[in-house]
Amino acid sequence: MIDKFSPIEIGIYMAIKEKNPAGYSVPVSLPNDQGVFMVKAIEHESKIKTKIENGKPKAVFEVNVEAMIEEEIESNQLDLSSIREIEKQASKKVNQMADKFLKQLQNDKSVVFGLGAKIRAKYPSYWDNTVKTDENWAEIYKDMDIQIDYNVSIRRTGMEWKLL
Repeated sequence: MIDKFSPIEIGIYMAIKEKNPAGYSVPVSLPNDQGVFMVKAIEHESKIKTKIENGKPKAVFEVNVEAMIEEEIESNQLDLSSIREIEKQASKKVNQMADKFLKQLQNDKSVVFGLGAKIRAKYPSYWDNTVKTDENWAEIYKDMDIQIDYNVSIRRTGMEWKLL
């Protein structure tokens, strides 16, 4: 790897690789609300799916994150609907950051997730006929279609709820 990574990018890497505890926080704002919520990942589970589509490898990272709201700043509107919206906004934000991080890894040809080994094991004829070498894999990986789907679920809030 050429670049240095931020703590949140290291958290994204750890989540994809299922390294627990999670330990990173993301600030989330709700539409029409002036508050900010700090959402901290507690635990994560991921699945990496690979396939060959139209003669090219493709990967999908599915990451489920259990999180907690560790801090609420300038808002006193924490109820169930707010929590669901925080989950939605946190998932969206982390997906955007993770997508950017994955593109950076691909541009740097940093093959840190073992996708080549997965492709070689699952599709040996593709590897033998198309990839052939680790150097060729680095070039294929650089342009590979990799998608990420983060799903954040709030397990606990760490604070009082507003009863409606």
